[in-house]
Amino acid sequence: MSKLNKPLVLVVTNSVIYIDGVITSEIYQGLKRVLRYRPEDYYFRVKQFEKKQQLKGRKWSWDGWVNLVCRDKRWCRCFLKKQGIHFATGLYSVAMKHFADNGIPVKVIDKRKKYDKNLFLKMSKECENREYQTEFVESCVEIERGVTKAATGSGKTFMGAKIIQQIGVAPFIFYVPSIDLLNQTKDEFEKFLRHKNGKKIKIGIIGDGKFDPQDITIMTIQTAVRACGKKYIRYDDEDKNKEDKSLDKKRKDILDVIMRAKGYISDECVSGDTIIYTEKGKIRIDDIDRYGCKYVLSHNGKQTVWSRVNAFLPQGKKQTIEITFKSGRTIKCTKNHLLMTKFGWKEAGQIKTKDKVLGLTKYDEIVSIKKSHQEQVYDITVDKTHCFFANDVLVHNCQYWASETCQTIADYSVAARYRYAFSATPYRDKNDDILISSCFGKDVAGANISASDLIKSGYLVKPNIYFVDIPGHNEGYTYQTIYKKYIVENKFRNEKITKVARSMMDAGNVVLILVRQIAHGKMLESMLPDSVFLYSKHSGKKRKQHLDLMRTGAPSITLSSSIFDEGINCKALNTLILAGSGKSPTRALQRIGRTLRPFTYDDGRKKEFSIVVDFTDNYKYLLNHSRARKKMYRTEPEFSIEDLDI
Repeated sequence: MSKLNKPLVLVVTNSVIYIDGVITSEIYQGLKRVLRYRPEDYYFRVKQFEKKQQLKGRKWSWDGWVNLVCRDKRWCRCFLKKQGIHFATGLYSVAMKHFADNGIPVKVIDKRKKYDKNLFLKMSKECENREYQTEFVESCVEIERGVTKAATGSGKTFMGAKIIQQIGVAPFIFYVPSIDLLNQTKDEFEKFLRHKNGKKIKIGIIGDGKFDPQDITIMTIQTAVRACGKKYIRYDDEDKNKEDKSLDKKRKDILDVIMRAKGYISDECVSGDTIIYTEKGKIRIDDIDRYGCKYVLSHNGKQTVWSRVNAFLPQGKKQTIEITFKSGRTIKCTKNHLLMTKFGWKEAGQIKTKDKVLGLTKYDEIVSIKKSHQEQVYDITVDKTHCFFANDVLVHNCQYWASETCQTIADYSVAARYRYAFSATPYRDKNDDILISSCFGKDVAGANISASDLIKSGYLVKPNIYFVDIPGHNEGYTYQTIYKKYIVENKFRNEKITKVARSMMDAGNVVLILVRQIAHGKMLESMLPDSVFLYSKHSGKKRKQHLDLMRTGAPSITLSSSIFDEGINCKALNTLILAGSGKSPTRALQRIGRTLRPFTYDDGRKKEFSIVVDFTDNYKYLLNHSRARKKMYRTEPEFSIEDLDI
């Protein structure tokens, strides 16, 4: 690589780094090669690009690489367009390593404002300061931005509050992924932090219809993205309450809060009759597990290929739409399922008639789109290609978050010198991990906390996991039929669940029963008169009221859906019954993690362990799910696993 007579000048701001002065073409191209990524659907994007250029009479080409080095407003990928050659400040360490490896001299001009302290707080006496938390906080404060990893139960909220207290600047934003966590995090921050005179601090809140910004404000990610004028993309099975439009009239005010913040912390399908291609022939998607299919027909961006199935994911009953094509084929799916159009991946709800979607051999034109019925829908996750053909139409598996969420907030946070990402698993499997780094920076050394270490150190209690055997058979029903008949409506199994729940509550325990379908929760609620069933229908206020009751440690039985999968903190919880089956390793770990926090009850008892009750369901593909969960539990040496005869 050519040498420069003068150092390359980098002008560093909070959001981007500008290259000042002259840069040779060779150095510019070399920098682009290290600050880039190739999206998984790049082949389709290339075709889309080429078609657009042909329509404009141009001969421009593109190799599918997305460069994170921008050049002037016309070629700028940022949400806020900027002049000059620039790239995200989070990529500073990657760029500097590249310059050093290639002998390119660099002069850094840091134009970020070093804020004077204007927030004088102390941690309350209620805080338990653990050694690993001190190392975590000190590492974050020293580096000023970065990506951290912290297991469930490590105290991410406390560490976030302490980071803000140590930095001592305001305004500061703490982003959360749900309305439930919005209120919970506000309460915990007010418990952890005090003014220097000992008085309680008022924590601001933006979300769930509330707009009350303060020096420290808790805000939902969804509210922030909408304020920036972007659409928040969620999982198929996420809580519908996340679609919070209640503050749309306050968008300008919220955007002002985001842009003035000196720092921020971010805390972390198709219908059953759809035909897919497998190594065992054409089958319905709801039969994929029944037949033990391991491969589906997919597309690698250039041609059809066979790809391994990672997981089969029943998504419950949902509203669907029916799309009819010129060829006569139809597909039913949820509105937010992704289909491959001539212009890249699009949500089914955004596609219009006359749009063309990729089929097995060519693009097929849509002739009609109409609302269909509520029915059981399914998804599968596919290795490497992340897509599969459903009714001859190429669709995407939908388990991934869009990286645009953190990019949007990062770009608009022009005053934020301090930026941190908190997560147990911050990176994704979509070829674009560099985008996470561009928003927050490199991994923070000293900020990596595992669950096993916490249990060994006594900061979490050990779970005793019991598997209850449910006799079954190998009759050839569809997954939908088996789940309804042998999970939801299985009287023998439900009586086992209620028997365990009653005995645990009678012994003075706080019991949580997790289900996957509303019908199952209502059925169990009718069998447990003293229980309370919480799901997405209930308001945030009602959920908070019940969670506060659970947190007192009073014996109780709570039934719930997936709303307990997102960081809900209830230290008193000591008994978990996994009534809903399922095999997601990440979710299983999160759910068990909810029971591992130590707690002292009103009668002086200390939580020394937690009880988790799972089931070995001896039915088609349900047995495979049970075995998969047990296999995952065994990866944790501190987990005790036994069979239980009831």
